[in-house]
Amino acid sequence: MPDKVACQNPLAEAVSPAGFVFLCVPAQALKTVLVEIKPFLRSTAIIVGLSKGVCGDQGETAAEILPNLLPKNQRWAVLGGPMLSEELKKDAGGVGVVGGGSPAVWRSLERLFAGTKLNLEFTTDAAGVSISGVLKNIYASVLGITDGLGWGSNRKGWVAARAVSEMIAAVKQLGGKPKTFLGAAGLGDFLATGYSEISRNHKMGREIAEVGTVATKSEGYFAVLPIAKRLGASPDNFPLLYTLSRVVEGKVSAREAFNGVFGSG
Repeated sequence: MPDKVACQNPLAEAVSPAGFVFLCVPAQALKTVLVEIKPFLRSTAIIVGLSKGVCGDQGETAAEILPNLLPKNQRWAVLGGPMLSEELKKDAGGVGVVGGGSPAVWRSLERLFAGTKLNLEFTTDAAGVSISGVLKNIYASVLGITDGLGWGSNRKGWVAARAVSEMIAAVKQLGGKPKTFLGAAGLGDFLATGYSEISRNHKMGREIAEVGTVATKSEGYFAVLPIAKRLGASPDNFPLLYTLSRVVEGKVSAREAFNGVFGSG
């Protein structure tokens, strides 16, 4: 994409010598990028997926896409957790959770980031890390909506508690471990971004509530409908997700929809 990034190297030159390849692309582009870089990957390279969204109408996560498209013996992992880019740029620190791969992959990444303020944790639950990142984006936008609606702390506390409950159930249903969500990969990331004014997903939620439309769509926005479909979201099992999906589809305003949810709580 020479028209998008100035002075970039050809893929063959950028990827072929790399010992680590970080896929910092939106989830919607992940499959395309993997197909393009696959011919140039070293067999010993470690591939790290940072996408916290889903690809396509089926709502596939990075942890589902990577093993299907990478060479059979290629080492890979997903990386989640509270890592707001603006804070990392200021050297304010962050926590990354390496999901999947092996302890050897985690140790290699730890050595790579040695001397920085990014601390890494490890779990074999790649599915849990990946889906937790997707869900925290979705539900962070819900907290943004509550701010946009001018809700007080009592209402927002109620919404946050219900959001956590829904996310635990969703992680379990989609093949991850609830324990993974309750750590930095899920709950930690949700708290970091859900109340952060610099979070794109929080900003998106506020915009939906205040303006009724979204100028810049975030990963969470594109994930709402596919994830709601995968989970069979309804007012009975995932009321917040179901309500957000109706708002995203334009069937109801955020104010009407979420005031209705609170009234039924």
